[in-house]
Amino acid sequence: MRPVRVMRAEPTRWLTALLASLVALPTLAAAQDLPLLTTGPWLAWRVETADGEGIIDGFPSIALDSRGQPVIAYDDGDFTAVKLAERQGIGWTISRLFQAEWGANPSLAIDANDRLHLSYTAAFLSQMKYALRTDSGWVTEPIDGVCGRSNAVIRLDSSGTPHVGYAMPSQNRVCYAVKTPSGWAVETVDTDANSLWMSMDLDSQDRPHFAYSAPGVRLKYATKVGSAWQITVVDTAGGADASIAMDSQGRPHISYRTLDEHLKYAVLKDGVWMKVVVDTDSPTGWFTSIDIGPDDMPHIAYFQVINRGFPNDPRRGHLKYATLLPTSMWMTEFVDIEGVTGFDPSIVVDTAGRPHIAYTFSHHQVPLPGGSDLRYAQPVIGVPFRLGAP
Repeated sequence: MRPVRVMRAEPTRWLTALLASLVALPTLAAAQDLPLLTTGPWLAWRVETADGEGIIDGFPSIALDSRGQPVIAYDDGDFTAVKLAERQGIGWTISRLFQAEWGANPSLAIDANDRLHLSYTAAFLSQMKYALRTDSGWVTEPIDGVCGRSNAVIRLDSSGTPHVGYAMPSQNRVCYAVKTPSGWAVETVDTDANSLWMSMDLDSQDRPHFAYSAPGVRLKYATKVGSAWQITVVDTAGGADASIAMDSQGRPHISYRTLDEHLKYAVLKDGVWMKVVVDTDSPTGWFTSIDIGPDDMPHIAYFQVINRGFPNDPRRGHLKYATLLPTSMWMTEFVDIEGVTGFDPSIVVDTAGRPHIAYTFSHHQVPLPGGSDLRYAQPVIGVPFRLGAP
């Protein structure tokens, strides 16, 4: 059995005040007959080691099946295979995929029938590929044969059709592909992009939306309007590690890192980008991952970097989490503070508003071969708040 432990989140000063008022909250909610959703703050996290076999940089991608069970796709560390961790009861089953192709940089989606869809780079073939798990095994096909090694994001639309967004850093390009009956339709979104990492999501109308960085340290946003791509500069003071998620009203939410290494958040409301710095405990805001809860509230997982001047500071090099409360106040907290943990987090929020996070962990300040694990965290204790909208 994989080890499981519960970590108490580090409280902030205002959280101490909230704890003192916990007794009154249920009474108030009952009197007003308000719907409750435990969106935070989370007071304790359940942390599990899903794979302790020595991955290095896992680049995990997490999704939930119809039972709410997590499935995680990730690299094996030497970029020679895609690994899959599936929650089975209280344990995890691990499988290796696409070894002959040197599979790497996977992205995972699960459809309504619990079938797994993957996009990944076949590094040996320099191809972007798509894979579907059927009853008889995995079926793969090429998406783009000239992409080289790049990251990608896969999303399924309302009919279950896969859409893939990916970056081609060597060509400063961001690309988009959608599966059609005759094959994959591939197009270039932007040629003014320097992002090794980009992010894509679909809205309720199945339209694609991208967030990525560009030369000049700019954050860019792109969406398809008709047959043309509409591209906007969102911020000129940062844009690294951008992640995008769409809410139920079709509004894009983006998390990213600023030039001064803060966590920043932007949302498009009524045609205007509203931006706010969420966490200023620099250096922070690395490897952000964002998802939107059923109440349209954003949830962000990110990495707080080891302080370069104080490498032994226990507050640095850990997984953090931030969410916007219905009170319009941001809450941030540490999720896992053991070792150096939180590289490349991937977050998904379930239908009850609970975040699930996959990430890598190392006992060393720099991940070493055989010294890193794949971890999974979910909250187990929280404070109830009424539903609201940002």
